Amino acid sequence: KVKDELSKLDNQIGTVTSKTCRANLGDDRCRKNLTNFTHYLRISAVESKRVFTINQNFLPNKYFDGGRLQFTSGLNEGLHFDIGFFVGSKIILSPVAAPFAVAVGDTCSAIAGCDKTKLACVVKFQNFQNFQGEPDVPTTDLTIQTPAK
Repeated sequence: KVKDELSKLDNQIGTVTSKTCRANLGDDRCRKNLTNFTHYLRISAVESKRVFTINQNFLPNKYFDGGRLQFTSGLNEGLHFDIGFFVGSKIILSPVAAPFAVAVGDTCSAIAGCDKTKLACVVKFQNFQNFQGEPDVPTTDLTIQTPAK
């Protein structure tokens, strides 16, 4: 009986706050239409099953960081991967490499990455109305500080 009473204390009451967004880009809470953030690309050079260059020179560095890639042709067709980094026109998959060889001419679709910050939501995605974080809530460090003299 005591255990049953104590278990009531384990129930979460309210929502946990977070400086970063708790939604995932394009999900029901984010509600961002990803059409304008999905790019159809062709592999132009291959270093490994994890690192390759795409045929683009118009997107800024880090645009795809944290994004998703799906091969639409080649031996990896239909497989999805997380994009770790995007620099210049080079994509680095993370943490897992493609299981099969990536070849020049393979095609893929890549969705822009979201770092879940307020800045990305406002500037990159123009979706602040659906931002699911609380970046301006003070941390406990700030709430217990004494005023400076």
